[in-house]
Amino acid sequence: QSTWGLPVYDPTRLELEDTEELDGHSDMQQVLEAAQTNMWWAGKELKADQTLEQYIGRNEKTKIVVKLAPKSSGAPVREPRIDEATHKAMLSHYYKKQEEEKKLRDDEDDSYLDAEWVNLKALKGQLVGGGRTVDWKAR
Repeated sequence: QSTWGLPVYDPTRLELEDTEELDGHSDMQQVLEAAQTNMWWAGKELKADQTLEQYIGRNEKTKIVVKLAPKSSGAPVREPRIDEATHKAMLSHYYKKQEEEKKLRDDEDDSYLDAEWVNLKALKGQLVGGGRTVDWKAR
């Protein structure tokens, strides 16, 4: 008997050898009857009387992942775009950033602008006449 080049644990090999135990205890072993099953892709139900070309176009290299669901259950639940750990990390990062911005906004104290060391004309006053007024008189 040929092994088809598949590993011992591969479900395809077990199915081909007709040794797969379908006891229904795991997700991989849930068996759906073809007549009682709908195929779903991109939130749309794929009808058996239509070709895939009508859904995805003529590109032969397009790969789609179809979800199988019993006809009685309706459309399958959409999977989240990001996993829960990444979502929590993003929320934490944005919360810290928001708190930092809030601290910076509250710390906008402009009272130092009235201090003498901020005087923009102080340097000119020191250089020209040592801070005294300059008199221009002809000699």
